[in-house]
Amino acid sequence: MDMLSKAKTGYEGLASTLAKVGALNIDYLEQITDRQMESAKFYSDLGVSQLKGVQALDSLKSVKTFSSSSVETGTKATKKVIEDGKIIAALGSSYKDSMVEIIKSLSTK
Repeated sequence: MDMLSKAKTGYEGLASTLAKVGALNIDYLEQITDRQMESAKFYSDLGVSQLKGVQALDSLKSVKTFSSSSVETGTKATKKVIEDGKIIAALGSSYKDSMVEIIKSLSTK
């Protein structure tokens, strides 16, 4: 194989690898963005719900009911934070594993 052919083959391999990395990055960004948007909506809805609850306070009984529901709301928020953390960690781990596979494929060429 002459030098020009080797250079062309090397360039094609690099271009292919860069395309894989680019596609992986875009996919990861989409997944993270989707997760963030879902979480933002969840927390926004939770906050608006709390504001509506405060607005409706008009008696001692409604204050007691609101206080109880606020504890429940806090529990929901805590669970959501934990769930989101696990999902983000899994996405990061999957991204890393995919990137390692791409890098390994370079060493076998």
